[in-house]
Amino acid sequence: MCSSDLEPVLDSQVNFPAVNLEVSTESYDYYVFAPGLDKERMDITLDKNLLTVRGQSPVLIPAEPGVTVYRRERVTGKFTKSLKLAKDCSLNNISAGYSLGVLHIKVQRLAHTKPEKISIT
Repeated sequence: MCSSDLEPVLDSQVNFPAVNLEVSTESYDYYVFAPGLDKERMDITLDKNLLTVRGQSPVLIPAEPGVTVYRRERVTGKFTKSLKLAKDCSLNNISAGYSLGVLHIKVQRLAHTKPEKISIT
């Protein structure tokens, strides 16, 4: 494949950062994959039931004049990722931690939404 067969990459073609969601009876656990980012460059906000993660990924390899990038899987620059929370989220009980490039956001579920066993008499 020669370079004339390729098109330069556009940052809007990349979905960054990737997010996994795990749901248990206790909580919603969001895992935001942001390797190489400094936690001081990330911000989490909550507006009603919309959780937004913002940050900035540093440029690790600066662009050189006369060089065209044909493949870029590592996104750089500012990003925003918004996550709509479920109705049974406890908006007053959210915590976040960052380790090894993964931002873990834990949103507790409201107590009354947990399944309850009802005995038959």
